[in-house]
Amino acid sequence: MNETIKPSVALLSNSEYSVMVTDAGAGYSTWRGLDVTRWREDATRDCWGQFCYVRDVTADRIWSVGYQPLCGVADEYAFEVYADRAEFARRDGDVETRWAVCVVPDADCEVRAVTLVNHGNRLRELELTSFAEVCLNHRRADQAHPAFAKLFLETQFDVKSGALLVRRRPRGANENPVWAIHVSALSVPTNGAIEYETDRVSFLGRGRTSASPAALDSGVRLSQTTGPVLDPVFSLRRRVRLEPKGSVRVAFVTGAAETREAALKIAERFRDPEAIDRAFNGAKKRCQDELRELSLTVDDVVLFNRLAASVVFTNAQLRQADAVAANRLGQPGLWPHGISGDLPIVLVQVKAAEDELLVRQLIQWRAYTRRRGMELDLVVLDQRAGGPSEQLRAALQSGIDSEILGKSGGVFVLSAEQIAADHAGLLMAAARAVLGGGRGSLAAQLDHCFAVTPLSRSRLRARLQLRPLRSLPSRRKV
Repeated sequence: MNETIKPSVALLSNSEYSVMVTDAGAGYSTWRGLDVTRWREDATRDCWGQFCYVRDVTADRIWSVGYQPLCGVADEYAFEVYADRAEFARRDGDVETRWAVCVVPDADCEVRAVTLVNHGNRLRELELTSFAEVCLNHRRADQAHPAFAKLFLETQFDVKSGALLVRRRPRGANENPVWAIHVSALSVPTNGAIEYETDRVSFLGRGRTSASPAALDSGVRLSQTTGPVLDPVFSLRRRVRLEPKGSVRVAFVTGAAETREAALKIAERFRDPEAIDRAFNGAKKRCQDELRELSLTVDDVVLFNRLAASVVFTNAQLRQADAVAANRLGQPGLWPHGISGDLPIVLVQVKAAEDELLVRQLIQWRAYTRRRGMELDLVVLDQRAGGPSEQLRAALQSGIDSEILGKSGGVFVLSAEQIAADHAGLLMAAARAVLGGGRGSLAAQLDHCFAVTPLSRSRLRARLQLRPLRSLPSRRKV
């Protein structure tokens, strides 16, 4: 596990559907620029995302498969990042919970598979309850008018597939409806009926949060509410029996589609437990092909995720505090350079020849993160006399698609000689990460900013109360 007090992240995608998951089990899911599940940047609490609660009915004990949202102390806990998936593992008494997340390569959906292992000698009955706030909207629009945006969502339950559906009604004649789907699959037969909930207020209860929802109170059943609810959520509940020394797997699949029929095809496909295994195998093969295509190694992926974490969650250690204090310009100061300022900015300063190697690496990083659904602007600011060298120009032309060069969400190349000093200061002030400037490789700069100290390690332990799970692989790999 990353020994910092900042969240670590895993980026997963099939180019259309993307997932960001943090080491606490929070994160977001997006589809074609829309947030499928609601998310807000909050590095302190990191409490937004799609979650799964586990209730041991036998012992009347509750925990979540990730640290969030219950934030309970596990006997053991671990988080691992792979190129194709993220994995969590925890131990609560005799029950071990493993949670794997991947994006399906040939369908616009994600799979979250929970495996429960009973290390004890007594039969246990467990309830698994999923929960996510449904958004189906652009994040900026949802943040600006969340209550208004929720008015256009309607929920349904399909009895045949046991799936929940949400439809975003079009607001105008030029818009088409958008659908989201949420379905579960079991590795063993069960006689228990699926419980479901789509009303956030009914699930959480008045004045309560996802850290203590009313739906998890002893004896409470989900209300089976659907329709034009004021605050829609996805929640499915499955009950399973866990034999002594036995195991069982429950998978929750969430996706998005243009039509109800396409959404139901996802539900029908992933009701089959074998489809879950095929999804993880397919995700692994796709990522291996992607790494070969981009000429990346597993260590590159680990490094790229470290930098991505500082873009998803603002990290003061990679920002320029002096530039922030000195800046007197606002967002319009970025516009003459073609930069909107609506997206996060990563700035690389080129002061020496060694910085050109960093630029090449960051171009690879941008290609990788763009495929993983991250929206940002990478700005190359050449501060040398005479502007970009021929070697740098050649590297930029060979490493960047022409369609993203100088375009929003792409790469911008600027010369310090051709822009005003206060505009260069604005760029440094606005950037979430300022790199380069003769400070060494990307790994060296991140190591310097994320250096582990006894204080940071103790703060991490105090926040998460974690110990690594010995049975989980200790290193990240494909």
